[in-house]
Amino acid sequence: MTYIQRMNSSAQPHFFDGQIATLVEAWSTTINDISSLAKALDDDQWAAQSPCPGWTVGDIVAHVVAVERQLAGDTLAVHEPDWSALPHVREDEFSRFMEVGVDARRGSSRADGIAELAEVIPRRTDQLQGIGADPDALVAGPAGSQVPLGRIMRMRVFDLWIHDQDIRDAINHPGHDAASGAHVSAEILVSTLPMLWGKKVGAQPGQSLNLHITGAISFECTVAIGDDGRANFVDAGADPTTTISTDWLTYVALGAGRVTYDEVQERVTISGDRGLALRTLELANIAP
Repeated sequence: MTYIQRMNSSAQPHFFDGQIATLVEAWSTTINDISSLAKALDDDQWAAQSPCPGWTVGDIVAHVVAVERQLAGDTLAVHEPDWSALPHVREDEFSRFMEVGVDARRGSSRADGIAELAEVIPRRTDQLQGIGADPDALVAGPAGSQVPLGRIMRMRVFDLWIHDQDIRDAINHPGHDAASGAHVSAEILVSTLPMLWGKKVGAQPGQSLNLHITGAISFECTVAIGDDGRANFVDAGADPTTTISTDWLTYVALGAGRVTYDEVQERVTISGDRGLALRTLELANIAP
């Protein structure tokens, strides 16, 4: 499989070859890493709070199981959580849907969670190995939706790799930070920069954001607003409006909503327009 890190400053950096086979390999590597981690946990680690709001390590495994079983075609049990006891859940339909499979498994044993994950992985592996290579082909997505294959595979790899890092953070066992799932996640995070800078931050024509990331995955890129009001990747200018520099895992934590800038400010360097930089960091979360 091919993982690339193109450092062309005049275009969006790319971190993998975009092929379905590459995404399937990244899915497999990441979910099997989660399974291996889960099998090695003790009861205290299973119950440890993760960086994912409201979820323990066991809840994360339950989430992975619930989503992969649904995508495998299983009919899931009907369950209605006590939403008043789950203040971390957002009011939107998607967030509530994702919580159902987790809440239904709260109280189940660690052994049951590990066994359920081990059972669904080979079935999903067989399914994905025969899924085809057309990224635009419509396939079953969460909550019965129909989603292009390329999109759902990117979503699944991103979700799994972020949760892999959640588990590792919770049990203080860092690693897998430059694996195939990390490269797919970098592609997703970077691809949202024009929308972040142009739509969410509301930067004005002529204003540019330079992002400098170091660590296991390192890159530098610049996004600027053109005269037409659109944000695009551009050649790095001599004097960007603002520059944000941080390490790869801090960038991931900000982009996945696991931390706020105030919690990691000692690991982030800002130069240029500080107000625009702080707004960028405040709005960086792309995770549902």
